[in-house]
Amino acid sequence: MGESEPKSPPQRGERERLPDDRRGTTKRFRLGRYNFYATVNCYEDDRPGELFLRVGASAPRGLGRPTVAGLCEALSIAVSVGLQRGVPLEAYVEKFERMRFEPDGAVGPVEGRALSVVDALARWMRARFLR
Repeated sequence: MGESEPKSPPQRGERERLPDDRRGTTKRFRLGRYNFYATVNCYEDDRPGELFLRVGASAPRGLGRPTVAGLCEALSIAVSVGLQRGVPLEAYVEKFERMRFEPDGAVGPVEGRALSVVDALARWMRARFLR
């Protein structure tokens, strides 16, 4: 087989697909009675390309859990679509940091005290991906 053409960056708004075999990392956040799991899969150059934010199975049962899980899924899709179409991670981090809603609380030494799961996610993504 011949050499492949060098890959050109996508045009604005055009989707840049992730490779079939991708690297990722998962972070667990404990806020209140909820465990959240954020998985970020990356392009070959370690840029984030998709996000999966899930609520742990140990979350309190009842009307609130499906709502929180649904909002996490919707946020994951929106962020993933944006990242794959050229929205810089910095834009999400700047908008999500300091968002305040429950549950909140201490997360860890890197994230400190998070004002919400979105704030915790933004703080972690800044520390992990925006060096």
